[in-house]
Amino acid sequence: DAMKSYHQFFSTKKEQKVHLLHNNLFYRLEYKWIEISESELINIDPSVLRKRLREARLIIFGGTGFAGANEEFNANVGIYMNTMTRNEEINESNHFLRLYEKITASLKGMNVLIVTHMPIKDWGYDIQPIQGFTYIYGHNHRNYFFDDGRQRIYADNQVGYKGKKVRFKKIENDFFYDWFID
Repeated sequence: DAMKSYHQFFSTKKEQKVHLLHNNLFYRLEYKWIEISESELINIDPSVLRKRLREARLIIFGGTGFAGANEEFNANVGIYMNTMTRNEEINESNHFLRLYEKITASLKGMNVLIVTHMPIKDWGYDIQPIQGFTYIYGHNHRNYFFDDGRQRIYADNQVGYKGKKVRFKKIENDFFYDWFID
C-alpha cells in the first residue's frame, strides 16, 4: 500500500522529476528515460529484454529489497513500524531476488546499476556482487565503498545522523554501450 501511495504521489506531479524505484527498471535511450514495470519484468522473455536494452546507455534496476535474509534486524524487531510481517518481508525479498536474478542473467556485460535500500546480504542471502554491475545501497548507516574494477559497491553516502551534512556524491560510470556485446 505504501508503494502504491508513493507511486500515485509521484505520478500526479506535472513535471515528474522523481520516479519510484520498486521492483522495476529504468533505462536511458538517446535522451529519454524509459520504464519497464515490475509486471513487464516478470513476464518478459530474457532474450527480448536483452534485445530491448541493447542500446541503453544506462540501466537502473532496484527497489527496497527488504530484509528477508537478515535474521536479526528485520520485521520482527519493527523496522517497518509493524506494517509488515516477517513472512511478508521474506516473500518480498524472495520476489526481488527472482527479479534480480532475471536481470543479471539477461543483462550481463551491460551498464547496470542495482539500487536497493537494504544491503545485498539482507535480500540476497549469500549472493556475491556480479562483475560489471554497480551496486548502490543504504539502510544500515555504515558507509562502505569497494571498487576493484570488477566489483563495484557504493554504500558510502549514508545519511540520517544529526549534525552530519548531506551532500551528493558521484559515481564513476561509463555511459556507453558495446556494439559487439552479442
